[in-house]
Amino acid sequence: MRNYRAFTLIEMVIVVALIAVITAMALPQVNYTAYRVDSGARAVRAAFQRAENYAVSSQHNQLVAIDVPNGEIYIVDDVNNNLAADPGEHVIGVPLQDGVVFGTPPTSTTWAGAALATGPLNAASLINVTINGNPLPAFVFRSDGAASTTLQLYVTSLRHQVSDWRGINVTQATGRADWYKDQAGVWVLAGL
Repeated sequence: MRNYRAFTLIEMVIVVALIAVITAMALPQVNYTAYRVDSGARAVRAAFQRAENYAVSSQHNQLVAIDVPNGEIYIVDDVNNNLAADPGEHVIGVPLQDGVVFGTPPTSTTWAGAALATGPLNAASLINVTINGNPLPAFVFRSDGAASTTLQLYVTSLRHQVSDWRGINVTQATGRADWYKDQAGVWVLAGL
């Protein structure tokens, strides 16, 4: 008679059941909403960076219009540098991630150097650009890479929890876009 060394079917079922129980306990610990909001902040920052890079490489203005109610950013290739979206100029729409919205942070004080948060979009001077018949607040990336104004833009989840707030900062002189996280009331630079 041969002596086989192997696992029985019962032993395999018990191991699979134990793995399922452990996974079911660990899965609720993952905060998918935070990942989604991080992704939304990164998408906004990336759209700003693309607009800045294209302004420098094409040597003409890029208008960045923010549609707060509809959760979308529009980038207009302002070929004639007249600060308006004219027929024939290329317009790119960048929607926010699912479950991510623009919003006003619960506290007006955010990261060091930022203006007081009075709304989802804070800037010293904005222009209006008409996209799809709607006048939208906008700023400009110039051909030297600088922005027309320093601004802060805030995104969060639909649940508006403190840990879900993210902010994107654009520096006027350099056009640099950085994003920040609210970690228990302290805003820290993220995405390095």
